[in-house]
Amino acid sequence: MCNESSDHLSYLKRYPMLKHEEEVELGQKVRRMVDHYEPVPSKIIKEGIAAKRRMIEGNLRLVVYIAKKYLGRGLDLDDLVSEGIIGLNRAVEKFEPTRGYRFSTYSCWWIRQSITRALANQGQSIRIPMHIVEKLNRVKKWQHLFQLKNNQFPNQVELECFLKDELGLSFADFQKLILITQRNPSLDASLNNDDSDFNLGNSLRDECYDRAIESLESSHELDDILGQANLTERELKVLRLHFKYNQSLNDIGQQHLGGVTRERVRQIKVAALQKCRQAIALRE
Repeated sequence: MCNESSDHLSYLKRYPMLKHEEEVELGQKVRRMVDHYEPVPSKIIKEGIAAKRRMIEGNLRLVVYIAKKYLGRGLDLDDLVSEGIIGLNRAVEKFEPTRGYRFSTYSCWWIRQSITRALANQGQSIRIPMHIVEKLNRVKKWQHLFQLKNNQFPNQVELECFLKDELGLSFADFQKLILITQRNPSLDASLNNDDSDFNLGNSLRDECYDRAIESLESSHELDDILGQANLTERELKVLRLHFKYNQSLNDIGQQHLGGVTRERVRQIKVAALQKCRQAIALRE
């Protein structure tokens, strides 16, 4: 394993890391390429391709650094780095240098997302569908919020209410999902058979949560993040009710927004979280 890591680091010495000014200059060239793509390569396209390659090369060390955190979960370092580069490539194309935040801050989320999706899809002895992983991640997030608010884990009755209201699952169906993950050595999940505390804290460890959501989960940071995100009154209300008070999107729409649909509330939440991501990036 040490030799494998050393080989990667030796290879990366050929690609110096980028300065912030270089990120801005290269990022602007990539944006011009994306916005003005033509079938026949023009000067803008050629400059954009070269800039994109340079941005990827200048951030390969970051990919390796993040990839190493996921070793031992079903994919070797080469595969993890390859998946991370896919995410890095996407980050380069989406990056907007005029917003002022560092590319490394922005790209971390895309790199982690690409790696964790690859682990979920490829790195398991029994492939677990993404919709199951996402449902269990929602349970884990809810459990964490519940623990922060109540200073204890939820019991089975409280869990059953959450499963029914938010996921449309019965407790029996949830147990089946847990059993699926228990057959896989790369995932931990435990479920007590009585009414004692339920603990999913060790399951799906280190999954890639949206960084904005992670910050919102810490109650003492909530007001700070929301205050910097320049949210509309409606966006602010949706995030507070959903993350701070754990209300479902359907309840928020019906009880607090004049009967709007759950899908509309979800769209408001997505737009608000994008603003929060930008606020977090600027803070860093």
